[in-house]
Amino acid sequence: LRAIRSYSAKFKADKVVIAWDTPGPVKKAEGRAEYKANRQQTPEKAKMYSQLPALKEILALTSYTQVEAEGFEADDIVGTLARQLEAKGHEVIVVTTDNDLAQLITKKVSLFVPGSNARIKTAADVEAEFGVPPDKLVFWKAGMGDPSDNIPGLAFVKARKADFVFFLKNLASASFEDMRAAVFGYLVGRMDVGQFEVEAYRKNEELYRDWE
Repeated sequence: LRAIRSYSAKFKADKVVIAWDTPGPVKKAEGRAEYKANRQQTPEKAKMYSQLPALKEILALTSYTQVEAEGFEADDIVGTLARQLEAKGHEVIVVTTDNDLAQLITKKVSLFVPGSNARIKTAADVEAEFGVPPDKLVFWKAGMGDPSDNIPGLAFVKARKADFVFFLKNLASASFEDMRAAVFGYLVGRMDVGQFEVEAYRKNEELYRDWE
C-alpha cells in the first residue's frame, strides 16, 4: 500500500487502477499446459499471496480502483485499459516489472520499472534489448518465445533470428492487424513455412498480445 501511494504521488496520478490475476485457467493459454509451468511456488510467494485478501480489503476503502476478470491475466487488463485510455487522449503510466508490457509503450503510454534501478523504460530501451520497437515486440516474442514463461520459441524462426529481427525492425508501423498480416506473409513467403508452423506462430502471438 505504501508503494502504491508513493507511485501515485510521484506521478501526480488523477486515477490509480490496480489489476489482479485470478485463479483458474487463462483463456488465451487454453491447451497450452506448458505456459508458465516452470513457475515454482516459494515460501516468499506463498506469504505474499496469503496477504492479498487483506490488502484488497484495505484498498477497497481507498479511492483506488481494483480490477480483475476471470480467465484473464492482470497483464491483459492493464494492456486493454491502457489502449482504451490512450484512444481517449489520456496519458498512462504502467508500473510493472513485466517485460511483456513494454509492448504498450507509445507517446501516450509510459512504462515505469520499480526496484533498485527504478526508471522509465523507453522505446529506445526496448529496441536496445530486443532489436525491435515496442509495437513489434508481440511478434518478436511469438517467434523467439520467453524462457520465463516456459515458451521456448519456434525453431524455424530462431534458426533465422537475424533475418526475422531485421524484417520486424524495418516493418512499417501500422495497425496491429496489418502488421500481423505482413508477418504471416513473411513467414510463408520468405521463410517458406507451412500452415502448421504459421498456426504455431499464431498461438504464441495470442499468448503475448496483452490487450483485447
